[in-house]
Amino acid sequence: GVFRGYLNGNLIGDSIDVGLLYSHGGNISIGRNGGSRFHDGTSSTPWYFNGEIMEFLTYNYVLNEAQKKIVENYFASKYRNEIETGMANDMYDYRISHGYELMGIGQEDASNTHIIAQGTGIIRIDNPTDLDDGDYLLIGHDNKGIANWITDSIPYDSIQRIRRNWRVDEVGDISNIRIGVDTTVLPAKPAFYESYVILVDANSDADFDMSTNPQDVSMNPMTVKSGALRLVNNIGLSAGDVFTIGVARNRTIRNGNWNDNSTWLLNIVPGPGETGLITDGDTIDLASDVTIGNVVIGNTSVLNLNSYELGVGVHFLTIS
Repeated sequence: GVFRGYLNGNLIGDSIDVGLLYSHGGNISIGRNGGSRFHDGTSSTPWYFNGEIMEFLTYNYVLNEAQKKIVENYFASKYRNEIETGMANDMYDYRISHGYELMGIGQEDASNTHIIAQGTGIIRIDNPTDLDDGDYLLIGHDNKGIANWITDSIPYDSIQRIRRNWRVDEVGDISNIRIGVDTTVLPAKPAFYESYVILVDANSDADFDMSTNPQDVSMNPMTVKSGALRLVNNIGLSAGDVFTIGVARNRTIRNGNWNDNSTWLLNIVPGPGETGLITDGDTIDLASDVTIGNVVIGNTSVLNLNSYELGVGVHFLTIS
């Protein structure tokens, strides 16, 4: 095998024909040498490292070039106040504000790729749709709380979100990705707030209020389930974008046809087992039979069944 040493992403030496580490009675040392061979071929009685080792990672596989660059940026973000950050492969500009649990995906070439990332956090990213050589996307967060849902800076009154934000940096352009969230560590959802969403602010100021910057904020329902993960496919993120996790209750946002996606806040017609809320003042018309878990009708709302059946839970309502 080959043993290589890097400092801030730069190769400082290597040794070829390195043997396996077999079982033995002695200790394995980090930061000292007990008569072993160095990268330059010399050997000596114990030499000691004059410094501090803040973290040591081991893998059961050899990191490829793309993975090494991502790990280097993880270290630079985690220990941004303690280590030199002028790295050869510095790819994340937001380590001061969003340097926690940095992760990323990318490709150096066809033999050096990393396309699934989660790390120690609750966010997983994968499935890049246009990953070329030299493209990378990295994400870190601001370490704010995830224990409560808040109503500060939200797109609509039917959305709540956690306080934590994640920020994106990108080298090249990988187009769209899939985002997964481990929802088991999030607080319980409020009543009728049944859907998880990803809120993205392209203005980079973490203001998710659509009344102040509607052109910059997007809401992406996580409609796919995979174990503990809720997923949203084909979400586009660019350098500087900020996103967070929210929950939403699916309510009407205009007069119209119940069966039209655009009638509903989440752009999804509520189905069996789900709740549909008809907002005060909206008039909604059924165009076919509908089955739903719950329906909430505002005081000044109008629901025209038009001789169709509305199945609510195990009950059906028919008005001619």
